[in-house]
Amino acid sequence: MPVVAIAGGAATAVGQRSVRPSAILTFEIPTFTGSARSIRLRLSTDDGKRGRVGINWGTLGHPNASGSNEIIYADGLQEAGGAYRNTFELHENFQRDVAASESGATYVIKLYGQFSHLRFYTDPYLKQWLTKAELGPARMTSGSFVFSNCENLKSVKIARDSFDAPTSFRRMFYKCFALGDSGAEVDIDQLSTSRATSMSQMFFACAKLKETTVDLNRWNLQKMVVMAGMFSGCGSNLDILIYNWRLPKARNTASFLRNSGLKVGLLTKIYISWAASYLEDDANRDDIPSIVDLNWGYSTFGFEGATPRATLITNNQWSFTDAGLVPE
Repeated sequence: MPVVAIAGGAATAVGQRSVRPSAILTFEIPTFTGSARSIRLRLSTDDGKRGRVGINWGTLGHPNASGSNEIIYADGLQEAGGAYRNTFELHENFQRDVAASESGATYVIKLYGQFSHLRFYTDPYLKQWLTKAELGPARMTSGSFVFSNCENLKSVKIARDSFDAPTSFRRMFYKCFALGDSGAEVDIDQLSTSRATSMSQMFFACAKLKETTVDLNRWNLQKMVVMAGMFSGCGSNLDILIYNWRLPKARNTASFLRNSGLKVGLLTKIYISWAASYLEDDANRDDIPSIVDLNWGYSTFGFEGATPRATLITNNQWSFTDAGLVPE
């Protein structure tokens, strides 16, 4: 598998491989003929506060001196051929052409260093070719639109230091139709969510998400306000684990699971867990949102969930839209 490394950030000795990549991106480029396809990767900085990042598209699969298919940069020095930049301005696109002779193969691009935002949706080709993403210590300050419209993205893994507590993850996986396809890994439980206030349409229309298990129980949503359409259009039988969530500031949760539904038994577990938690917190009413209107779509609950559901409605003035009680 050919590899292009895009390096930068902390100083290292030339050839050192111990630094974790900020991102490892896998692209499956379909076979095409004719003219080259021009691709752009969009990186952003916070007015230069994120440090330096070196960018080298090079030639896909171009071997370096050691015979490896990696192109590595360190400490501002160029270790292999190709154009090199070690700084970039706010919101800059890095562009190269992919020739027809390079098509019909899988490539991996590695990024090193820190940047505030990464986007693919502005490029008509990259958003189609990206199939797997593993994020490392990029410490991004924005989670919005990162993988939006990457329709063939199947697998994602995000580390604890991939994001630096952004306030929004709006449309992060919007219309990632293949996410979770055939059980592909969606490992995002370490996402830095403690300051997030919006996850609007975060997984909108991720139709294959039901084919894998997504454990989000570790997310800290103490400041979350807007969750409208978060899992809307994802289909039925979703295996999404959220029963440990606490939503003290949630207000806009309309269409949360509209045209979607949780796997049998999960909504029951959520009602039981939430009712027990909010009863424990009853002495501190500030930790309990006064208005929560959650749309659970096609999700049903069993007999064990009926009383906890009623407790949440009566004690906290919450409102739920679900598919009702069905024996489990």
